[in-house]
Amino acid sequence: MITIIVAYDDKYGIGKDGGLPWHLPEDMQHFQDTTIGHWVVMGRRTWESIPKRFRPLMGRFNVVVSRNPDFKVNAPVLKAGNVETALRLCRGEVFLIGGGQVYQEALAKDLVDRIIASEVKGDYDADVFFPTKWPGEWEGKLVKEYDRFIVREYLRIGFCGGRECRE
Repeated sequence: MITIIVAYDDKYGIGKDGGLPWHLPEDMQHFQDTTIGHWVVMGRRTWESIPKRFRPLMGRFNVVVSRNPDFKVNAPVLKAGNVETALRLCRGEVFLIGGGQVYQEALAKDLVDRIIASEVKGDYDADVFFPTKWPGEWEGKLVKEYDRFIVREYLRIGFCGGRECRE
């Protein structure tokens, strides 16, 4: 399964000035609990926005997407030139964790089965945004409510757990 995990505000803002526009410890814990033990794929800017002391994300298999052939990452992190190549490196459940270009490419190429969205209340004057249009049909359900955000899970209609759907 290929899952986007994202936090966005009321205007689908996801980033500002190279980082997150908000500080939500409960959302960071949700992110960690959800992605631990799985593959995480991120763009170079997302990688660089993670404080060095937290890189690579521990307990996860990290893949960084960069079109720049001179961009270097150290083991145990893998590098790929695009999202499709990154996904071919992964096994099992994969979480796309950002940023905007990775999300845009994955959705445009119809690679995503599920979206786990932390919907942050308010407008944080972001300068990077999550796509507002997703190909295909999606069905959402509320997962959990917090004071400053809610978590929703969206499944692509017709997704059958990694196997071909039958009517």
